[in-house]
Amino acid sequence: MARRGASPRSTGGGAGAAFEVALATGPALNLVPMQELTSFSAVSVTANFMDGDRCQFSVLGSSPEALLIDELATDVWVWGPIEQRFRIVNVSQQWGTDGEDVVNVQAVSYKRLLASRHIWTADGMTFAQVDQGDIVWQLIQHTQAQTAGNWGVTKGFTTTGVRRDRSYVYGDNIGKLCDNLQEVIDGLWWDIDIDLKVQAAMPDSFARHAQPLQLGVNARTLERQSSASQFANAVFVDGNEDTMPVTAVTADIATDIATIREALTWIPDGYDQVELGEERPLRLATTGALDRVEARNRELTEALEQCPCLHDIASVECGKAGIPADQWCARCALLGETCQ
Repeated sequence: MARRGASPRSTGGGAGAAFEVALATGPALNLVPMQELTSFSAVSVTANFMDGDRCQFSVLGSSPEALLIDELATDVWVWGPIEQRFRIVNVSQQWGTDGEDVVNVQAVSYKRLLASRHIWTADGMTFAQVDQGDIVWQLIQHTQAQTAGNWGVTKGFTTTGVRRDRSYVYGDNIGKLCDNLQEVIDGLWWDIDIDLKVQAAMPDSFARHAQPLQLGVNARTLERQSSASQFANAVFVDGNEDTMPVTAVTADIATDIATIREALTWIPDGYDQVELGEERPLRLATTGALDRVEARNRELTEALEQCPCLHDIASVECGKAGIPADQWCARCALLGETCQ
């Protein structure tokens, strides 16, 4: 069905721009739609490369099309900026004082619909060196094999060339599992298209075209936010009492026009000195860092006040000489062999 409806225009694109879109509905188990919508309004189609698509529109409550709309049992076919098939998931109807009768419809693509499906076998599912696209397909096969679970989805092209080992347990959300395969290194792109075929590929296999943004041409508004408050070119990372603090600065700090901006953070228990300084890249965050450092300083101050080692607090020199090791305070233990 390629024919355009009687009122198939909706605002989209740049300022003042519009695009054509045609809608049709039919029972969810149909291969093709039954009724083209000719009186819809307020249509919105949202295409998302990784998360799946959404569609919203309104029809007159007194129209023949409204009688064919049923939540969870009716599909919407969309032709326009994208071609996609959606399942209607939410319908609301409003009546006004002047006789208005409007039905508002929300629908999601089958990719998003997977968020309502789970692994339904006590033994879970295990994959050993299976292409990640085929893992997605087999998860969809599993949910379609359940009673009343068949959507009519079939396999398209699902080979990505990346094989994975995965083990899933009873109750795991299938939509989330498929999303996770997109988010890992060398993760895939996948979708369920308008013909209800599962398609998968590597994201970098798609052609990319540079598209400059121009205000008033292909962009309605533009916004730029500052991130200067989070910038740091010198960092101090504190650990627990078994680790030594680590400092690091960027190589070009001497010529950086921002001069020195320091960040403080505290890494909790669980990292030894080798992991912190050599094996594990520093993960630095400034959110709440100053509060944590101040709390740490208070702890050390309280320890010093109760310490039998007689510290010279002004110079923070260790006073453990002659004190049994089991009586060393946290500061002395932290200094360790460097203490003179």
